[in-house]
Amino acid sequence: MKKLLLSFVLLPMIGFAQQAHLGTPVRAKNAALMTQKTKKEIVTDHAAPVAAVKPSASHAQTKSTNPGTVVGETYYDLQTNSSTYRRVANYGTSQSVIWTFAPSSSDNTYAQRGTGYNSNAAGTWGAIPTTRIEQQRTGFPNILPFANNEGVLCHTATPGYNDYLTKNTAIGSSSFTGAATTPLNLTGNIWPRAAAAGSNIYFVDCSQDTNARKAGVRQPVLYSRSINGGTSWVDDHITLPGYDSTIFYRNGGDNYFVDAKDSIVAIVIGGYGNSVVLWKSTDYGVNFTRTIVDSFPVLGYNTSSTTIIDQNNDLIADTFLFNTGSISTLIDNSGNVHVWWSTINGLNDGGGLSYYPASLSTVEYWNEATGVKTTIDDFYTSIHDCDGDGTINIGANYFTSATDDGDAYYPGEGMLTQPQAAIDAAGNLFVFYSSVMENDTTVAGVASVASQNFRDILGAYSTDGGATWSAPINVSQSWGVEDAFPTVARDVDNNIYLSWQADAEPGTALQNADPIAVNQIMYLALDKANFMTKGTTLADACNPTAVPQPPVANFTWAIDANDQCKVNFLDASLGNPANWTWVFGDGNTSTAQNPSHTYTTPATRNVQLVVGNVYGNNSSPIKKIGVCFAAGVSTIDAANAVSVYPNPATAEITVNMEGINAAQSVVTIENAIGQTVMVEENKNAFSKLNVNVSSLENGIYFVKVKSSNGVATKRFVKE
Repeated sequence: MKKLLLSFVLLPMIGFAQQAHLGTPVRAKNAALMTQKTKKEIVTDHAAPVAAVKPSASHAQTKSTNPGTVVGETYYDLQTNSSTYRRVANYGTSQSVIWTFAPSSSDNTYAQRGTGYNSNAAGTWGAIPTTRIEQQRTGFPNILPFANNEGVLCHTATPGYNDYLTKNTAIGSSSFTGAATTPLNLTGNIWPRAAAAGSNIYFVDCSQDTNARKAGVRQPVLYSRSINGGTSWVDDHITLPGYDSTIFYRNGGDNYFVDAKDSIVAIVIGGYGNSVVLWKSTDYGVNFTRTIVDSFPVLGYNTSSTTIIDQNNDLIADTFLFNTGSISTLIDNSGNVHVWWSTINGLNDGGGLSYYPASLSTVEYWNEATGVKTTIDDFYTSIHDCDGDGTINIGANYFTSATDDGDAYYPGEGMLTQPQAAIDAAGNLFVFYSSVMENDTTVAGVASVASQNFRDILGAYSTDGGATWSAPINVSQSWGVEDAFPTVARDVDNNIYLSWQADAEPGTALQNADPIAVNQIMYLALDKANFMTKGTTLADACNPTAVPQPPVANFTWAIDANDQCKVNFLDASLGNPANWTWVFGDGNTSTAQNPSHTYTTPATRNVQLVVGNVYGNNSSPIKKIGVCFAAGVSTIDAANAVSVYPNPATAEITVNMEGINAAQSVVTIENAIGQTVMVEENKNAFSKLNVNVSSLENGIYFVKVKSSNGVATKRFVKE
């Protein structure tokens, strides 16, 4: 029998060494998210959205809630397919930021796509760029800090594809010149990941052709090296030692990262169905040693395999965490390599590899000096339970698109994703990533795009070389804004220099059929000392703004003194509702805040109020209201029409209604100050109705029996 992912509705602690700050597991509110499985398709260099554009929801807030400075804009909103690029450079006295850019004049072909660039070298940030820095269509750039100027390595975005290196004349200059890198032994490679140390450039990229093979690996990752700033290449698209089909069946775009420091180079490759594998060189990228940092259950695994993955040999398919391809690596001041990656839960029960992006999701860390793997953040722990109700509240429409990729979710990624790391001179380590935020969702408007979770940028730090980590800290703190694709300057001084993309919609237009709209590129110089005072409480991961909530519906009512069929309703809801829907129980409704409604026949009506605001809707309890009954008993003797016994009573009373029309009666119990504490409708027209009063506090109560021919009141004592 196959193991079902339904077993993950109650989420256990995963089998990794946990930090104390992670707290206890919590439940996911929407059980459907635990069983939402999908399969990843390797992307290509996008030219247009993958599905029809859908209308936008009405959002509670806009991008103006973000901290930091807007340094750029783009209509092309996919900044990476997996790992984030290094796109912030810190020069001490100034900083530069780049991003994949498309101007407002672009249609959905993004014909003018290229690199956006801005710098504060002149003392303030320049104007928002309106043109790319290259002379042709490009995409997915890396920034390369040199001694006296800057380089940008990206790829051309026309058929044939190529790597493209351009440089400015000085740090902060917006004048870039360059051309496709030469020579090239293999055309058709894109998504380069690069690092520079001195005049050395190291980069890896990936074949655009998903069927290309090298060393037996489909869509291979290849390595290139220049020792003269890109003028020539001593290694040009070669395979790394030990890179072959024994460890990888297939690679894909952006599932890798490069770091360089002095003579040391670190390259890490992962991806969907792959292990996390590190190549390290200590001689300027000439020779490498290979280390498997985190092993996928089967090396060289074909994700389309119909063989189940059964790790404990019990003939039942096992669920397991594996890397999403969103990876970062960094060389510390002693030459040791550190690796970070995000994970999702996977399963192959004989139908090929599936993953469950809204199930278990973590940020993992590995240290070369110790060889120890540590979980920095686990989404389904109390860290992310921002309202403290014991559940992680995920929007009902987290998964809504024609391609089955949720709007708050990036294909192949999980609830936590896109880590990127930095270091300061003292060896303190920092990592930043994008996280789904509890309760921060799009609001009602268009049904297909409501209730989708937004993301914030979280960060954590280690002061002991990675042995322990702080609790996550919310950096972007923005309700109603999608904060994703974080990138951080490698070198930290008194500040940590961050950039990310802020979007009015969860997900992307490229992957989720969202409207094509302007997105903002944010920059934040985060005070390091202040940042490192946080991460000590679970609340630091949440947005400090009070969690916006839907209103709480409630109402009062009174029967008109002159008309027993007319009821005046008064809204008593909390939380500033903006709209009201009354259901009167006779087929009629109203959207007024405080309506009056006239009924036509004697009956007990079930009345309910639904209220809403930009954060959602809430329904009141149903209240039973007897209408069109006579104001008093005029044709019968009230003293003899109704009786109540025993009196006093402890657990139950019997209401004898033999003297009235029991077929149209309702029994109401009020306390001594006139508050209604119980309502019992005589649905079966019994002449005697038993009422359980054991829950009432001791005291004096009044039983009111309303019928078509009158109202009778009887007093009883609860003891």
